[in-house]
Amino acid sequence: MRNWTDNYAPLTQLDPKDKSDVLPTLRKLLTAICGQALSESAVKMFRLLNTTFPGKGELLKKYNENGIERGQQLLTDWITRQQNHGWFPMLPADISAKAILAMCVAEPLRQTAIGLTHTFEDEAVEAHLDSCMQFILLIFNRDNE
Repeated sequence: MRNWTDNYAPLTQLDPKDKSDVLPTLRKLLTAICGQALSESAVKMFRLLNTTFPGKGELLKKYNENGIERGQQLLTDWITRQQNHGWFPMLPADISAKAILAMCVAEPLRQTAIGLTHTFEDEAVEAHLDSCMQFILLIFNRDNE
C-alpha cells in the first residue's frame, strides 16, 4: 500500500509557476491520486477491508497509515506551500486536503466498492474530476472576492 502513495508522491513536490497554474497543477496531482486510489486493485482492497478476516486490524492500520493519512499529509504539505505563496485560499490546509480527497477519492471509491458504479476508467476519472474542479474553482473565486 505504501507503493500506492509512492506512485504519486513525486507530483506533490511540483509547484505551480504562478497563481494561474495552481488549479491545473492540482488537477494533475488529483488525476494521479485518483488513478491509483480508484484502480481495480484499490477497490478490491477497500472491499476486503469491509469484511471480517484474520489480520484485518493490522492490514487496516497499514492501509490507513500508508494510504489515507499519507495521502492527506502529502496534499496538506502541497497546499501549505501554495498558501505560503498566497496562491491557495487560506483555509486550514489539513481540512482542505481532507475535503478535496473526500470529494475526489473517498466518495467515488465508496460508490464503486458497494457496486453503485463500475471501476473508474481514465475517461470516468477525468469526467469526475471536471465536476470536482468546478467546485474547487468556486472556493478559489470566493477567496479572491
